[in-house]
Amino acid sequence: KLFTYLFFIIFSFQTPSLADDIRDFQINGISVGDSLLDYVSKETILSRKKFFGQGYKYINKEYSKYIFTSKELESESYELTQVMFKSADPKHIVMDISGRKYFDDVKNCYKKQKEIESEFDSFFKNTKKIPRRITTYSGDKTGKSKVTRIAYRFNDGSRVGIQCYKWSKEELKENRNKHRLSILIGTSEYIAWNVAWWKKFRETK
Repeated sequence: KLFTYLFFIIFSFQTPSLADDIRDFQINGISVGDSLLDYVSKETILSRKKFFGQGYKYINKEYSKYIFTSKELESESYELTQVMFKSADPKHIVMDISGRKYFDDVKNCYKKQKEIESEFDSFFKNTKKIPRRITTYSGDKTGKSKVTRIAYRFNDGSRVGIQCYKWSKEELKENRNKHRLSILIGTSEYIAWNVAWWKKFRETK
């Protein structure tokens, strides 16, 4: 990609100074539209991929996820990087990518989210910003876990997002170790599918 990239000190989210195509943005060097096969072998993908929703009662096999550790990508920016692709796609084209970092104190998660939001506001001047909103995390049966979301929507419906997950005490005790900050890049096709999946998930709870 023939652009001059700006780097965040802590988060290796890379973005050209002038661009309006979601494929021009990267997390740890990976972009939406890349083939996962450029980064890992087919055999490894097949042995480590998981279907979307695996771990929940409602599983959909249309999409699969693959998770890189920070060691695999030689990155200190994220504890893990997750990519989503269509399960039946032989090229394993990346449809969504997210980088995750974890915090013991959720206040630090919110602080970093605001810092990144300020940077993104200066980059994404030609996109529609979806203001900060707080929702209940559907996967927590107690209803106490919250997600603070900020997003930037491109003309084609694709999005870049910043999300801070504040887990309830019950969720931290049973399923989580730390609160989570995620930076996401997703195509309009995947986002629409994901929204529909969560809707069905809530209906089946």
